[in-house]
Amino acid sequence: MQYVITLPSEPSDPRRFAELIVAEDPGAVLDQVPGAPAIRLSTCLSHGELHGLAGAAGMNIGTESIKLLPSDCCGGCSG
Repeated sequence: MQYVITLPSEPSDPRRFAELIVAEDPGAVLDQVPGAPAIRLSTCLSHGELHGLAGAAGMNIGTESIKLLPSDCCGGCSG
């Protein structure tokens, strides 16, 4: 699944959040959205799991800050 997560405006540590994500899903891929206070993320983790990890990282974000993106799967590789 792919997400865009808007980072909080108050001071936070997105690197700690990234570490916790990768600890739970070693195959996760994330990067900073250019010019925006947000990260893009591809992971097998659920919306709820990501919200919990954000809290564990000390990031005060609402569930609306975690946006699940529509699938871009064409079905060509395995249906």
